[in-house]
Amino acid sequence: MRVPGEPRIENARNESAIKFFSAMTDSNSSSLSVLFVCHGNICRSTMAQQYLTQKVLKAPDNSPLKRITLIDSCGTGDDDLGSQPDPGTQTVLENHGHPRLSHIARLFDARKDSEFDYILCMDTFVMRGVNRSLSKVKTGAKVELLGKYDPKGVSEVLNPWMCPISMFEQCYQHISRCIDKFILSL
Repeated sequence: MRVPGEPRIENARNESAIKFFSAMTDSNSSSLSVLFVCHGNICRSTMAQQYLTQKVLKAPDNSPLKRITLIDSCGTGDDDLGSQPDPGTQTVLENHGHPRLSHIARLFDARKDSEFDYILCMDTFVMRGVNRSLSKVKTGAKVELLGKYDPKGVSEVLNPWMCPISMFEQCYQHISRCIDKFILSL
């Protein structure tokens, strides 16, 4: 039996996509879904996915955050398809008190991913690819740069892949600022 507020794996495409259930969202027709997209789906998008997931899990039951019922991430390039999140991503997430993310890198699928309410891209190159793919399907998704929400005005979330851990930390700081402001916009 499901306990209200507990996460449940719900996405057949990727076991790391978490659907949140609570008494509030079970009957809430205004639930929201968020997809984070980067190039390889092992650094930035997975970091953002886990950050927002933890914010939703820790939010009080009456929080507007509980409207977010599905969070996932993917990539536009197949370089790391089938891989786990980058060790740098996992290390930085753990350094900030987040659990390790169990995720398998996957590609953006316009037919299925067009169903998300928000598709938040890490850079303009990724967003162009997403928009090109979505032009072939009908969608109501709001496609934006995650960096649009950065209070410091940095629109591109730099890719820390193959960089020192300090770059992963900078990436985490950027992503957390953006997501915290995105949350306020909901």
